[in-house]
Amino acid sequence: MVHDDAMHIGDLARAAGCSTRAIRNYHAAGVLAEPPRDGSGYRVYRIPDIAEVLRIRALVDAGLPLRTIASLPTADETERRSLMREAMESIDMRITELERQRQRLQAMHDGVFGVPSDIRGAVLEVFVGGMHGNADVGCPIGLEDLRAVAAAEVASLELMAYAGVATDATWKLLRRNLLDESRRRASQMGARAWVALADVSARFLENPDSKARRLADEVLAGYRSGIFDGVLGTLREGDVPISPNDVALRGAQEDVFAWVMESLHNGGGPNDGR
Repeated sequence: MVHDDAMHIGDLARAAGCSTRAIRNYHAAGVLAEPPRDGSGYRVYRIPDIAEVLRIRALVDAGLPLRTIASLPTADETERRSLMREAMESIDMRITELERQRQRLQAMHDGVFGVPSDIRGAVLEVFVGGMHGNADVGCPIGLEDLRAVAAAEVASLELMAYAGVATDATWKLLRRNLLDESRRRASQMGARAWVALADVSARFLENPDSKARRLADEVLAGYRSGIFDGVLGTLREGDVPISPNDVALRGAQEDVFAWVMESLHNGGGPNDGR
């Protein structure tokens, strides 16, 4: 016999302000007990079930996952408080991520997302200005070669910006370094040496007196003392993978590229036991 307050799942969903799918999910997750069924096999709910569904919805709305809600009835007071704290910590993490996303959206809205235009222009000017440097690399250096180096450096900065690892401190440091003439010259000489390495065999890098080693040292000096010095220390934690396979390299450039990456992260280089 069905009592006057008996409801089927659609009635319960309307009364609780949710979908029938949500109620089925609550059953599947074990947070809502299975009610008795009528002769036709339909679940039969009553007034207390409305209150229980509203309680579950309130907990879900507060940020508790269903698996946590399912464990609350059997948890003691200490366990319940611990579960609540874990849920609050999870919410705090989501808030932090949402704030970061909002900052990036705001930057896009304001047209300042990516590398700031003044830094982009200054970096391009530094490396193209290396065309007029006086480094004796023993081979002609073309303007297009230096433009390619400049574009690659700007692309690296864009990668850091879009990956979210660059910070305001990154741009502040770069602006300061770009005003330092000695750092500009170091980067220019490093760029010229980098271009020259394309026509040098990597097998000569083992010889400390070779042209290849001298060029490699100039490239490393360009990063250690140039406009990018200190940038790594300004980056927030994140993953910006880059390897020799990501860059078009010729001659000794591949080996020196690997040394530069090692040097920037660990202080290594071609003079360290090589």
